[in-house]
Order: sequence, then C-alpha cells, then structure tokens
Amino acid sequence: MVERDDVDAALLQPFQPLRAAGGMDDIETEPRQAARAVGAIVGQLRRLCDELVNRAELTKAKEFYKGRLLLQMESTNSVATWYGGQEALTGRIEDVDETVAEIDAVTADDVMRVGKELFGQALQLAVIGPFRSEAPFLKQIA
Repeated sequence: MVERDDVDAALLQPFQPLRAAGGMDDIETEPRQAARAVGAIVGQLRRLCDELVNRAELTKAKEFYKGRLLLQMESTNSVATWYGGQEALTGRIEDVDETVAEIDAVTADDVMRVGKELFGQALQLAVIGPFRSEAPFLKQIA
C-alpha cells in the first residue's frame, strides 16, 4: 500500500511469470486519484536510483519476501509452479534454500544498481479506466 499526499493505491502482486519477464506490479486506486498515485509510485521508484535504501527497510523487505516464499512452499500447487516456472523460464532449477541465501545477500548497493537499470530510463505505463486523456499519466512518467 502506498500512502502519500492523500493518495492511496494498492500494489497488487503480479502473475509470477510476468515478474520474471520484467513486469511490475499492478496498481489499483480510485480513478480520480490514478495520475497522482502513479506519480507517487514513480517518485518512490526513482528514489531507488538516487538514494540507498536504509538498512531497516531492506531487512523488512527481505524478511517479508522470504516469509512469503516459505509460506508458498506449503502448497503443492505453489511448489509445482515454483519448480516448473524456473525450468520453463530459465532452464535451471534452484531450490528454496538457494533463493533464500540470494535474498539474504542483497545489499542496498544492489538495490540502487538495479533501480538505476530499471528506472533510470524511459518508463512504460499501461492504464485501464475511464480516463479522457493520457496527458496526466505521461506527465507522471516523464
């Protein structure tokens, strides 16, 4: 959930293969707040290019991701998707312990490096909703 300047936007978890292919999260918000929500989120993403993530935030994100991954492994369906998706998308299968170790190894410098790679260039945006013009959205990603 992003809350800034009276803008609430729920970031929805994308379909995992979309994320593996470079897709980002979906945003769900009130149509009248959509452009401001996009602006708030893009602002946070661009901060990743210029500022190191603080240690507490990075630890929280890593623990959240690891916990979510480990909980997913409780479901037979998720385990099948985990291994099958890796094989289909990368041709290599990594076990959960390897992934947890990789998550633990991520540093604030790594986050900034990847942030610059992903968000230090022109951004693409798809918007679905009752909007009369694309201009407010283009302004937010310029």
